[in-house]
Amino acid sequence: MCYPKPQSRDEFIRIALEFKELSQQTEGCIHYEVNLETSYERILFIEEWENHEILDLHIARQLDLLDQLKDLSEKPAEVIFYKNL
Repeated sequence: MCYPKPQSRDEFIRIALEFKELSQQTEGCIHYEVNLETSYERILFIEEWENHEILDLHIARQLDLLDQLKDLSEKPAEVIFYKNL
């Protein structure tokens, strides 16, 4: 869950959608979506990757975009990992 600054929300969404597009083109990405909460305050990324190693590699390659999102956020993102049963 991400918390963009209100004055930076549009820019945050633009970068998030760019990140989504890059992610979907990455080998090992099974599913990727960006969701805007109906109150327009929070953004939720839902991702599915073949394995954690591929995800780690993808993140390492996109650090500048992630840093941009971090700069546009009010507080650190909440990241939760789930395993499909």
